[in-house]
Amino acid sequence: MLYKKAIFLSLFLLMQQFLKSQEYKFIPDLRVRYEFIFQSDSTDARSKKSEIMNLFLAKDKSIFESNAKYKYDSIVSNYMKLNSRIIDFDAIQKPQVWISIFKDFNSNELIYSDRIMKYKLFYQSNIDKMQWKLLPETKVILGYKSKKAICYFKGRNYTAWYTEKISIPDGPYKFNGLPGLILSIADTGNQFSFNAISISRSKSKEISININNNIKTTREKYYFDKIKIIKGLKGNNGRSPIINLNPIEKT
Repeated sequence: MLYKKAIFLSLFLLMQQFLKSQEYKFIPDLRVRYEFIFQSDSTDARSKKSEIMNLFLAKDKSIFESNAKYKYDSIVSNYMKLNSRIIDFDAIQKPQVWISIFKDFNSNELIYSDRIMKYKLFYQSNIDKMQWKLLPETKVILGYKSKKAICYFKGRNYTAWYTEKISIPDGPYKFNGLPGLILSIADTGNQFSFNAISISRSKSKEISININNNIKTTREKYYFDKIKIIKGLKGNNGRSPIINLNPIEKT
């Protein structure tokens, strides 16, 4: 059975398209840190977990990824620069969330990448255009007067709070299109939320998302391809990743 699964996974990977040497990078102006709370099982409220996420922002570009992934990639990159052949991966904190999202508002391009064990997936798409309804309510978040907005996105209803004091129409994950930076957003089912916990000038000289040799898929096929990889890894010394029963995008 394991042999058949190994063959299936190998064939699946061979059927995918690969891109050579693609890297998206820019010099960020701001770094916004969010607490991301997510419920991995839609039927079990006890399955909620949290991860600190970074949103690196320039005027027309951004990268969103977990703080642990940012540190993990930096450590691995430094090892590579030193030509070190031995990396103690067990000593490096591993992220719970492996996704990275790059947005380029000039080209209307979005790059979404993810990692399942040693396998990396990515897809390209246009930046989603969200139909926001602006509401009159206000509150203060991190010292910024914030306004309320609601929208429906990929199977869920969301409530967001944004500030016009930072006039960048961006936010965590794929959220964008408001008259200012999104500081807080949550679905009405209380299963996913992003709440800003700090805003600072970025100290990074350059930030990048690298999709060298990643497995190319599409947004429509992404979740199914991810499941195929996970099923192909089942029985791998008990280290197979758990299938997420509650993806943030339901449609």
